[in-house]
Amino acid sequence: MPGFSGQGKVFIGPRLSTGLPGVLRWLGNCSVFRLSQNEDTVERKESYTGNRLPNRRMTRGRGGELTITFDEWTKEGAAWAMLGASTEVAGGAAVVGWAAPPGFTRGDTIVLPHKNVSGVAVKDSTGSPKTLPAGQYTVDLFAGTITLDDITAGGPYVQPFKVDYTPGAVTVIGGFKLLAPEVYVRLDGINTDDNSRCILDVFRARLSPARQVDFISDDFADFELSGATLADDKRAAGSAGGQFYSITQAQA
Repeated sequence: MPGFSGQGKVFIGPRLSTGLPGVLRWLGNCSVFRLSQNEDTVERKESYTGNRLPNRRMTRGRGGELTITFDEWTKEGAAWAMLGASTEVAGGAAVVGWAAPPGFTRGDTIVLPHKNVSGVAVKDSTGSPKTLPAGQYTVDLFAGTITLDDITAGGPYVQPFKVDYTPGAVTVIGGFKLLAPEVYVRLDGINTDDNSRCILDVFRARLSPARQVDFISDDFADFELSGATLADDKRAAGSAGGQFYSITQAQA
């Protein structure tokens, strides 16, 4: 008989009100897929032998915990990790005369209201505005930041400085924009000991956001999703797969 050593693709998507899976998406390589099971039990001991031996045990409830660790970064995966929503923000009309915070001096950085900008020009607030030479500041166009390197040449300048620029298109993932949704999870797996297929369906789960995401690290950053496996009342307890999850394999 073979042992078991699994690999496979993990798909996550919304669980429909019918109990069926909605559109599922593969979120990239998954290094851990763990299903834990637990029972809430109560025990009683006898009180007639002098040894207080256990003589009754009752199950009051059952449940489980699902843990998934991803090690690839996708927009969709990041949204799941942060209970966020991924939004495609289109580029906007040119911004003219955005006023920078006062007190802007050499070595300081200001942050524009938009990112992925173009056409940046910096002017001061004199009656006939003076344009700051491009060599006197450094622009990070994608970050939308301006770092002041010098304000002597061409000065003196009157603050606040005013910036003209054009916003570009970006993808924005907003953290904690969503409540934890009920999801359907599928592991399309393979037992590498004998190359047999193994499909695991978790019918109803509620995943919490990642406990942490290491945005600065010397290694690849993993993010872990975990949460409870819940009973699916749209499925019969007496059905082949039950109400929590099922494992499907080929007949021998």
